[in-house]
Amino acid sequence: MAIRRRAAGSDMAVAVAGGRQAQVRVHGRGTATALRRGVRTHLHLVAALRRLLHASVPISLAVLACDDTAIEETVRVASDRAPYAALVEACRADDDACDPLCEKVLLAEGEDPTLVLLEECRFRDLDAGVAEVDITYSYPPEACGRRPAGWQPRAAAGGALAGHLARCAELEHASVFAFLRLARELDELAAPRRLVAAARAAAADEVRHTVLMSGLAAALGAAPVRASVVAPRTRSIGAMAEENAAEGCVREAFGALVAGWAARRALDPVYRAAQAIIAPDESRHAELAHAVDRFLAPRLTAAEARRTTDARRAALADLGIPRAELLL
Repeated sequence: MAIRRRAAGSDMAVAVAGGRQAQVRVHGRGTATALRRGVRTHLHLVAALRRLLHASVPISLAVLACDDTAIEETVRVASDRAPYAALVEACRADDDACDPLCEKVLLAEGEDPTLVLLEECRFRDLDAGVAEVDITYSYPPEACGRRPAGWQPRAAAGGALAGHLARCAELEHASVFAFLRLARELDELAAPRRLVAAARAAAADEVRHTVLMSGLAAALGAAPVRASVVAPRTRSIGAMAEENAAEGCVREAFGALVAGWAARRALDPVYRAAQAIIAPDESRHAELAHAVDRFLAPRLTAAEARRTTDARRAALADLGIPRAELLL
């Protein structure tokens, strides 16, 4: 069943700070053949990208971006016969019972209703036996990776699903730079070797994620662009802690929840398989973020500590998570 996005203060709270469970909604489409072809086209890049990564050479894999606007569709259905008759009748009786009707329409239109942010569902009778269904839906906040300082996202062309996957591909690619920078900074701070090694391993994970998401997006016809990350080589420990709190403790954890949901519930088997690869990696990245947070905390001034807490709260708010103070 699709999950409806409701107003702030609803039950769509996502607990990302303490490892608690949550409800999430994402989007997909049944395009197994095209997705398989796109993934296969890109998998040959993995070995070369890994060699580049371990040689610390900047990687510029072609990836994509998209906007976050809601999608509106109007579809006419036969209201007096299967498969819509019973769903239309339920919707007539109770506005709150319209979601199954919209889910059925989305499925017929080629969408995966288990992965849609369903914002609004309305219907009206046009004539005997004919109803018009208005659906407004969107994609979840893209939290597919760690956004580094200096990242310059680019607009993407292509359809709605292609744009969503492309946006995730770009975020995964930007995460490679974020983790390479984190590893270097941890090494300069004489952090435990396990943290440095974990950050480097996370960068390698993000290479794999970039390839997977780029293949899925390209299979649906999204035009490639290159991720752009321009940032100064050095920054304060406070700035490092703020980015880690927002991008790691919050967004990577949220991304792990979204990927875990999709790995279990997406209808398309290729998309489901890709998310099954990504989800455990993102969980490890979130755990790394909390370990880095514990390492940095004693080294922060009082003002830096306050700004780090504020960054975490702002990241939760940016994801639309209500009552964020309960999750810190």
